[in-house]
Amino acid sequence: MNKFLFMYMCCMYFLMNIFNAYPDISINHQLISSAFFISFFGIPHGAIDNIITRHKTGINNIVFYIIYLIFFLVFLAVWYINPNLALWTFLIISAYHFGESQLVPLIKSKKYNHLIFFLWGIWLITSLLFFNSRELEEIANFSTTFSVDKNTLSILPSLFYASSISLFLVLIILTLNKTLKANHLFQELFTLILLALTFHIFPFIVGFTMYFVFLHSIRVMYHEYDFLKSRIEKLSYTAFIKLLLPNTIMFLLGVVIFLFLYSYNFLTLSLSEILIISISCVTVPHAFV
Repeated sequence: MNKFLFMYMCCMYFLMNIFNAYPDISINHQLISSAFFISFFGIPHGAIDNIITRHKTGINNIVFYIIYLIFFLVFLAVWYINPNLALWTFLIISAYHFGESQLVPLIKSKKYNHLIFFLWGIWLITSLLFFNSRELEEIANFSTTFSVDKNTLSILPSLFYASSISLFLVLIILTLNKTLKANHLFQELFTLILLALTFHIFPFIVGFTMYFVFLHSIRVMYHEYDFLKSRIEKLSYTAFIKLLLPNTIMFLLGVVIFLFLYSYNFLTLSLSEILIISISCVTVPHAFV
């Protein structure tokens, strides 16, 4: 078991006790708590995209921010024009991004790796939706921005079982081909079981936040630190945190502005819609770094 899974299991144990003691935690309290953890752990993992890109490609900050802003504004426009298209595009891009960040350190061969990354991410999102389909439908009923088709919800069980079997077989084949180490296979299977339990036990927002913070964001920041340490001499943890701060603070100021507009009814969107749209507009350009 690695350090990220250990932190994740500690979080599971803590939250299980919280929900046992307070079973009727409102959706707004869940959203506020999730927004806090995503802001202070999730956002920083993408806060040095400009630095990572500069070391990988040589693109300077000005060009990077122009490209990033174009992606951000274009996707925001897609949300305005066709929210359902934006939602599904966000889910598809996120699926690949999550699978890539999970498996890149483990898979040796680059053959078919893009399809494997996508399959892992499809399983993650499908399982999250499958175990919380009823809650998802209730959230969508209160949404003025996007809708969830009942026909889509009806095929979730088939998608979940198909993606589960496919991913299991692919991981076994990769191990037999010595592309994936046996200990990594057991680690991945344990991770998948743990995630399925999380999505089954906890509400939709809480389950996603747990994965996003502990198994994605903190893990990615750890690998980002290793990457930059190999290129920046004597990079300490303190210096790394300082690199994270400028863009993190800038984004948090944006969050404060959104909350101000929401609290004074300048926005007609719900808190859940604001959270989904803001995360998606940041995630889409981040996924391409």
